[in-house]
Amino acid sequence: MATVNIKGLDKAELLAAFYNNAKPMGMGFLHFDPKPMTREDALKMMEVGDDHARMFPGIRGGRTLYFDYVKGRCLKIDLSGDEMRTDLFDRDYGQGAGEDIIAEVRARTGG
Repeated sequence: MATVNIKGLDKAELLAAFYNNAKPMGMGFLHFDPKPMTREDALKMMEVGDDHARMFPGIRGGRTLYFDYVKGRCLKIDLSGDEMRTDLFDRDYGQGAGEDIIAEVRARTGG
């Protein structure tokens, strides 16, 4: 399991970066929105949650920053702490994909 330190990084920037690097999978094509996510879009998404959280409110037990599928894109990321598992994202997008996104956000934002 790959765990990466994300302390000090803007979580909205991270969410947008993961979303913009993800692709729709399976039945996600039915919900796919090709529009890239901005930081402002990510902030709004962080308030309401992912597709699953909106369909089944209250069953995540406080994991409000866990994003499973967002607009058909498979993310499987939890931004709630200072460390983040990337193995589930990597499973679908390739070994090291999650770490590369975090490094890009860190370099771009100076985090």
